[in-house]
Amino acid sequence: MSVFTIQTSLTEEIYSFEQTFEGKTYRLRFRWNRRADLWFLDIRLSDDTPVQLGAPVVLGTFLTRLCRTANTLPGDFLASETDSVSREAGKNELGERVKLYYLERASLVSLSEGGDA
Repeated sequence: MSVFTIQTSLTEEIYSFEQTFEGKTYRLRFRWNRRADLWFLDIRLSDDTPVQLGAPVVLGTFLTRLCRTANTLPGDFLASETDSVSREAGKNELGERVKLYYLERASLVSLSEGGDA
């Protein structure tokens, strides 16, 4: 069971990179939306096939839980704050005050069964 911290940029409003999760490579694209005052995440396979587009990065919510397709990640992403401010990640806070984690499938199963990730 593993939980990984996703390394994000504190200075760019739009950026992307490839990351391998559980043996499969995905392209993650982060976009800051000024109107919504919120970060959004696009997830694609390495061949550019969409997995999930426009997922809002919201505290305490599994980002892909409602999107289940053949290409869906086996695990899920979770945003968590490092303080007790209780507000979403600001433009320069994702990766600093608010961390984004990827929980492997085994960790999700353990959590659903009442165990620790």
